[in-house]
Amino acid sequence: MNDAPQADARPLPVQAQDLIRDAARADLVVMPHRQHLGPAYAALHTQRPAFDRATAALDWLEQHLPTIQHMINLTHQQGMHHLPWQLCETLGALLLYRPAYGVWVSTHELALESAHLSTSARALAQMMRALAAAYQGVARFTDAAALYEQAACLEHDAGYLRGEALALEGLGAALVELGRVNEALEVFKRAHAMFAYLGHPQGEALITRRIGAALGDAGRYQQATTMLLEAFQSFAQDNDLFNQAGVLLEWAKVSAVQGKSQRAKIQLETAAKYAYLVGARAMEATASAWLGKIAIALDEGAEAQRHLSHACQLLTKMGSPQADEVQMLLEELSPA
Repeated sequence: MNDAPQADARPLPVQAQDLIRDAARADLVVMPHRQHLGPAYAALHTQRPAFDRATAALDWLEQHLPTIQHMINLTHQQGMHHLPWQLCETLGALLLYRPAYGVWVSTHELALESAHLSTSARALAQMMRALAAAYQGVARFTDAAALYEQAACLEHDAGYLRGEALALEGLGAALVELGRVNEALEVFKRAHAMFAYLGHPQGEALITRRIGAALGDAGRYQQATTMLLEAFQSFAQDNDLFNQAGVLLEWAKVSAVQGKSQRAKIQLETAAKYAYLVGARAMEATASAWLGKIAIALDEGAEAQRHLSHACQLLTKMGSPQADEVQMLLEELSPA
């Protein structure tokens, strides 16, 4: 990553707006259909993509992350509260695909403060959802659930059904992590109904995936498999490798807990391949960690070492607490 940016003679708001525009162009290449709130995105939708490949756009965002972080800090300090949340919005794809959790939490906590002081309730809700996702990544599930719930209320009051559905999707995922699976299923059903009402098939497929994973956690494996297959087929129709990989990760867990280790291994290998192709290192790390665990179960020590080492490297770089668990597994594999 680059060091902090060099001195720039232009006024700070001009620097920030130019950076928002450039980062938004990259963000759009990775996730063109994600909802966008900042004004910079509206003009960019009609322009040619800034990069030929999503991985190139992610590389650019990753390279410029220190500059964007620095600008978030400066604009927050200067009381330019309409800018930090717009800067954070441009990091949406990068932090989903290649999270740096320390940066994610610190920048979005500042942006949330600024959003509170701005005049946009929807910007506040968006930052709540984004910060909640960061909290999930560092296992702060109670904090995440609280923020998602607040965001859902704000979006509901604003009459923005898609935003409310997205907040409910996150809330349900946090509730699953807290062991409140039945509550999560009810929340997911509400979100699914909203996406169906909006005629948003990708949103429906996303919630179908969440429901399938939750059913798996509840031990309802046949129902889980049915839902996950439905979600996978929906994403496959759109050639959405990122979300196909996400479904396969959840499906592999269901396969593994049923003792179908070879099936789980194939699903995880496919998930890891898809994640690598789209540059989604977080998903690749998760797939590698699970492949390591499957290899341990199959008494394949060398394979376990290889997968767990790769996962540990990626998770450590991201600042994920899961790195400690993977490191412990590696130490158990090593000879005394």
